[in-house]
Amino acid sequence: MSPAPSSTESAPRPPLTPTRASSASKLATQRLLKQPLNSLLHSSALPTLPTKVRTEPPTDPAGAGERGPRPAQVLVKRLNEVARIAGSLEGYFGGLTASHVAQAKAMATLSGPNTIHSLLEASKDEAEQHKAFAHVITTEINPPLANLSKVLHEQARALEAEIDALVDAVVRERSNFDASISHLAKALSTLSKTPTTLPSSLDPVLAREAAEQHGKQKIEKENELLTVSFKWQEKVRDLEVSGFVVVKACLAKWREARSNHLGALEDGYITLMKEVAALAPDVEWKHFVTLNQLLPTSLPRIDSSDISYPGRDDASTTITKQGSLERRKRFDKQWKAAHYVLTPSGYLHEYRSPSSPLTRPLHSLFLPHFTLSPLIESIPTQPGSELTAAQLIQKAATAVPQPERFVLQTKAGVNGVGAVRELRSDDLVGIKEWWEAIGKFTKGATAKDAANITESSREELEFEEGEDDDESFADARKQEFAAEDTSTPKKSLKPGDMVKRV
Repeated sequence: MSPAPSSTESAPRPPLTPTRASSASKLATQRLLKQPLNSLLHSSALPTLPTKVRTEPPTDPAGAGERGPRPAQVLVKRLNEVARIAGSLEGYFGGLTASHVAQAKAMATLSGPNTIHSLLEASKDEAEQHKAFAHVITTEINPPLANLSKVLHEQARALEAEIDALVDAVVRERSNFDASISHLAKALSTLSKTPTTLPSSLDPVLAREAAEQHGKQKIEKENELLTVSFKWQEKVRDLEVSGFVVVKACLAKWREARSNHLGALEDGYITLMKEVAALAPDVEWKHFVTLNQLLPTSLPRIDSSDISYPGRDDASTTITKQGSLERRKRFDKQWKAAHYVLTPSGYLHEYRSPSSPLTRPLHSLFLPHFTLSPLIESIPTQPGSELTAAQLIQKAATAVPQPERFVLQTKAGVNGVGAVRELRSDDLVGIKEWWEAIGKFTKGATAKDAANITESSREELEFEEGEDDDESFADARKQEFAAEDTSTPKKSLKPGDMVKRV
């Protein structure tokens, strides 16, 4: 390996030396790929692997007693680093190949008969140029790089296997030699101290002969290791030199192919601009119109009233009756106007107003679960007045009753809870029509049921939960009702007597 330059001399470009970690290899590869490819053709622009200089050259091929890796390990790492550079270049050019192949496919799709693209024959030529350029990379640049990387890795493994086997043999012979020397020292010590009891195994003559044999074997193995190390040093040098010759040749081929590719593209662009300059602006649109991709302007508009679909005219989809009714609120017993829709399936839907979306009712009553009271004739009163049942009976003697309301009620347990709805209308004819229409879907009420509904509806409406629920107000109205209706004994409420209004 080249020695480090002196401080008084101008420092030449440091020689390639092995690295200690894979990160150093990545750094060298990045430095290589970041440089312009043209500059890589010059030997001075080739990457330099990170350098580590020894203070003195190694003297033991086995690396005993020296800092740092063994010489053979340095050569193995060096071969692998150069192989990684070749492999990185192969990957770089492989990515460029894929890019040019993709661009060739994209350019090939930009041509079509009788359109503006028929004048873009340059796009076809460009596609062919990209394909040809990718072919050069695939057949003339990447294979030598791939083969170089493969050969260097194989040689590194062969070097490591051969050297490691010899190093193991040298270490083994050195261990045997050290043991025989210790045995000879023990034999001499025993002879000088107790010569009359010296065993034959400690005869100094035999011990010296054993040490002599082990010493010769050690030297033979060391010399063999040294010879093989010299051989691999020369071989690694030749592999490295030939490897960079391959790299330079591939880069030179890349430069030539790239120059030819760019020149052909420029010629195609010049031809393209000349043809486009002579092109009528609407020629592309005129051809597009002939492809039958546009909607004909003669298509008629469709009247929304003519819409047709399965089930549209089914009798169950037509509203049976709709209109405005007043619903009695929960505690203040005021009447609130709402819009109602009766459907053939037996549902009575409630809405805030006639303009509310039909698909979004506030409440939906399934009438087959309800019992309908007879039309309730009430005594006309002043608006906003509140009369007890006793006062209504007294007033009935002088006033003419008018049918104005009816009550819908379910028993507790249907739909999970009981429910009451008391509805009325100022239109005496209309309220009767509503009553008759709803009665077709509800349960028939017996005379006893009708009396119970009429009598209990006022009481039950006082204690329902909902939008007008207020406990203090409910308690006050409950006490007021008990004080006014003294003629009829008031039953005590039990759990379950309270019903919920829908």
